[in-house]
Amino acid sequence: MGEAFTAAQAIEHGATYRQLSRAVSKRVYERPWRGIYVHPNASYKEMLVALGLGAGPYAVISGRAAAYLWGIWAQETQVYEVTIPPKHRFKRKGVIVHQSPVDDADITTVDGISGVTTLARTIIDLAGEAYGLEFDQAFYSAWLKSPTLLDDLEARLEELGPGRHGIKKLRRLIAEARWMERPMESPLEVEFWKFRRGTKLPRPRPGVEFDDGSPKKFRADFVWLKEKLIVEIDSFKWHSSRDSWANDCQKQTRAAALGYRVMRITKEDFADPKLLEERISGALGLQSLTPKLRWGRRLRWPQDYPPALAAS
Repeated sequence: MGEAFTAAQAIEHGATYRQLSRAVSKRVYERPWRGIYVHPNASYKEMLVALGLGAGPYAVISGRAAAYLWGIWAQETQVYEVTIPPKHRFKRKGVIVHQSPVDDADITTVDGISGVTTLARTIIDLAGEAYGLEFDQAFYSAWLKSPTLLDDLEARLEELGPGRHGIKKLRRLIAEARWMERPMESPLEVEFWKFRRGTKLPRPRPGVEFDDGSPKKFRADFVWLKEKLIVEIDSFKWHSSRDSWANDCQKQTRAAALGYRVMRITKEDFADPKLLEERISGALGLQSLTPKLRWGRRLRWPQDYPPALAAS
């Protein structure tokens, strides 16, 4: 037998239930669910293949399980989830089972695993399961993977018809994405966009490209064009190398030369949304923030740098 198989397939090949039970007891195979067998230490993807076999020929890996296979942001949890046609029956412990028609147009192969919902259908299904920031990040992550996603979503929604959960919020995101014209490029950018959406701050233009005559153009995460304010979203994961640090410094210098001010925002800034809104509002000139200033002898005497640090 292969790496994953059902009891029915084993019986067809001449095995008996007693032999299967013995193989499980000796850890030749494992039985994660009734009637489904895999080799020991099977990976999550192999388990999904086994689940698809056990759920029947019409079962499709869907929802968060499909999102995981697609590599969608905020979908790193290993969930076992399938969709089967109406009137079919399948129930196993720890498995989320949906009953809904799935057309051939909604089924594809992902990472070598067949019987997985397409990217568009996965997002449509997630609209009924995921909420808030999680769904927003999933949507923009999918759009980043497929430039035709918006058209694909609208076509499938038209064919599937009304009555599905979460379609209203999905249509709102599609309309917003049409205005943007290009997807955001990180989960943290989506988090900032959602934060801004809940404030009275004016809407910035995301993903603006600047051509200042240098050989290489540069892109700003969010720009208020009239106020000449740029917001850059920095995550340690993508900005921790020396090259990234140097590139960020150069980009900020180039923006300043064009008359733009730059605010750098990290994950930690979202811990106090009210304060963050106040600071951006001040930078936009919507409110006045007056600092207290001290200089010269009023400040503590600066410390001498260690020789190794001074030389760097």
